[in-house]
Amino acid sequence: MRQDPARIVLREGQPDRFSAHGILDANGIAIDPASEEVFVLLADDAGGTIYAASLIRGDLTATSSAGTRLRFADPTAAEGGGTRFGVARFRIRYRAKSDSWKFAFSAFGDLSKATSPNMKLQVQVGNRGFLSHAPWRQTSTGWVSNFQVLP
Repeated sequence: MRQDPARIVLREGQPDRFSAHGILDANGIAIDPASEEVFVLLADDAGGTIYAASLIRGDLTATSSAGTRLRFADPTAAEGGGTRFGVARFRIRYRAKSDSWKFAFSAFGDLSKATSPNMKLQVQVGNRGFLSHAPWRQTSTGWVSNFQVLP
C-alpha cells in the first residue's frame, strides 16, 4: 500500500469517523473486488482491533462499463449504524498503467481504542492482503497518519 493518508476524527456524542485512501499494488496478481470480500482492519501495536469491517461479495458495484471502477455507499452509516459495520463509502478503481488499485473509504463507529501512535491499517481484497504501518500523530480532534509500505 502506498500514498495512504489516514485520519481518525473523535467526535463527542456521535460516531467517530475513520477515513483513508491509498494505492494497492497488484503486482501482476488478478484482483476482482466485485466478486470478493473486502476487509479493512485498523489495529494497535499489540494486535488489538480498533476498527474492523468487511464488504461481502456483490457489495461493490461497477460504475464503469469496463468494471474497473467500483463503489459502495451507505448514507445511514454516518448515524452510527449502516449495513456494513459503519462503512459509509468505499471506492476502488484499477489503474492499468501502474497495475494498481486506488481506493478510498470512510467509516463511522467507536474508535475510542485509538490511543497509541503505533497503529496498522490492513486492506484485504479476497485472499490478497496489503499491510501498512507508520506512526500516527495526535491532533486536537483525533489522529492523522501517512502510511508507508511494509515489505
